[in-house]
Amino acid sequence: MANDIDLIGERTIISLAEVRDRYDPDNNGSFLAKIFALGDSEETVRYVSPYATGCEGGFVAVPEAGIAVLVCSPMGTTEWFYLGSTFYNTPEQA
Repeated sequence: MANDIDLIGERTIISLAEVRDRYDPDNNGSFLAKIFALGDSEETVRYVSPYATGCEGGFVAVPEAGIAVLVCSPMGTTEWFYLGSTFYNTPEQA
């Protein structure tokens, strides 16, 4: 696991994650998620929108806590970005 953590930034990583907390003090769509590729590590994930107009608006739909999502950390950065929600382990009530 330590080798994978050392390689973040040197390669693109795509992983399943679980949304842990939607608290977003900067109001930019970020949320906290447990990144499965990192073991128990929780990281801030930046929201990615299919549509944005800069400061005038866009589409933001941050997933609920407990939802399984796909996230990525592109080569050259240690940041994590939201790719989309999954129906993996979705509660039966959904």
